[in-house]
Amino acid sequence: MNPPTSVTRLLGKPRVATFFYVACGYAALGWIGGHLPGWLALTTLCFAGIARKAAQDLRRYNEWRAEWSAMGNRSAVAVEKRKTVSPWRSVLNAAICLLIIPMFIAVPQATEPVRDILTLLWVGVAGYLLWRVAAICSRPASKAANRAGEAPSRGNTQSGVVECVLPLPSTSPTRIDASRRLPAYCARLIASQ
Repeated sequence: MNPPTSVTRLLGKPRVATFFYVACGYAALGWIGGHLPGWLALTTLCFAGIARKAAQDLRRYNEWRAEWSAMGNRSAVAVEKRKTVSPWRSVLNAAICLLIIPMFIAVPQATEPVRDILTLLWVGVAGYLLWRVAAICSRPASKAANRAGEAPSRGNTQSGVVECVLPLPSTSPTRIDASRRLPAYCARLIASQ
């Protein structure tokens, strides 16, 4: 299976797809309220459909990639290559939303139901922001250090440093191991020949 394109990877991310779903809902509300033309609502619906297909393609590829990696028992390598995302990124996004949402509430053309929905959204984002900051601040320092990839504080030996710096060795599976861990579609293909 070919890896997805960079556009598919971007549109297939859950946050980006969710943005298009919310934009589609907002455009539908605007069209129902008579504030947006129908072609704009239809365009956002098309973009939401494209984002949904990209999310499905990306999920399908990730599942296939996990099955492929499992044939060689390389799950530890996949875990090692996973990017660590800063927990403060979501806090920053929520804070930006807290600043932007009131601007849309104050627009004179906004109807009362749209203002109510945006107010509820703002309250939800504020609650999430408080919960997330509390969760990050209450985490013990040792877990935060281990999550950041630092060596554990109990034994800073030479071997511990080398184990952290060197990547896991790449191994190839034996034919028997690979045959045993074949995904179902590969086993059917080999059996049909």
